[in-house]
Amino acid sequence: MVVKTKSVTPSATSYTITTQASFSKDGRHRFLLSYEWDSKAPRALVITDYPGISDGLCSDLTTSLVINNCAKQGFGAVKLVNLFSLIGGIGNKKQYSDGFTTVTDQVIILEASKADKVIVGTGAFGVNNKHGKQRQEELLQELKKTGVTSKIEWLVNNQGKPAHPISVRTKWSLSSII
Repeated sequence: MVVKTKSVTPSATSYTITTQASFSKDGRHRFLLSYEWDSKAPRALVITDYPGISDGLCSDLTTSLVINNCAKQGFGAVKLVNLFSLIGGIGNKKQYSDGFTTVTDQVIILEASKADKVIVGTGAFGVNNKHGKQRQEELLQELKKTGVTSKIEWLVNNQGKPAHPISVRTKWSLSSII
């Protein structure tokens, strides 16, 4: 018995992702992490709490979730910034005051002006943590002065409360009010 088979050539999709990371001279602060895969599509700026290990080559869970969800939402690029730019997070009160610099805010404001959408994904940290809440309010006031408030949306959970990308891993819901 001879079985005739049809030759099938597999289809492949190829992407080029351009990454960039911006750090302080001493390497203690990460100001910006950028990923672009489609220069013609809208750009998102995502604000979370503080930077982890992502450096443009290596990626942590939050960064991977942000990229995945931004791609699903039709964005062609995402810039990641943080309320606090000090790498590794905040461990004590002194680190809250040292947790960001004037460059942190300058980068956020500049990137917000260039983005099509600004997504705040700080979750409970920007609501329940005293220092996180204060810092978030200060940053939002600065963004308001620059006229980008119409671009701001909040990442929310299924109860409409502010969420962090880790708490809503696979399907993002955005809200213009919280």
